[in-house]
Amino acid sequence: MKKLILLVEDNPEHAEIVQIALTKLADVEIKWAKDAKEALDLLKEGLKPQLILLDYRLPGMSGKELLERLREMEGMDAKVIVLTAEYISKAELMEDGCNNALLKPFLPNELIAKIKKYLR
Repeated sequence: MKKLILLVEDNPEHAEIVQIALTKLADVEIKWAKDAKEALDLLKEGLKPQLILLDYRLPGMSGKELLERLREMEGMDAKVIVLTAEYISKAELMEDGCNNALLKPFLPNELIAKIKKYLR
């Protein structure tokens, strides 16, 4: 059975890079949300990802705000890896509710290694 990853990324080029990198993982399905509102709508409609890849700088609702909402959602147990181009300490991100972080730009193998850790 394929494992579902929700990618929340407003930049189409960055989303494409992530999706291409994840083609190396045969047992993964990717759903892309272009902003936090779309991600919340998908989750409220019943989408149950095992992992969320979250851009921290999103238009409208920020990644931080989305993390807060995710942690308030009943039954939401997806792990969250924050993807950010801005340096934010890992400790601060963990306090915000993420499980791990990756600084952009990153190598595809770095992303895959982090994903594998949470999809075991």
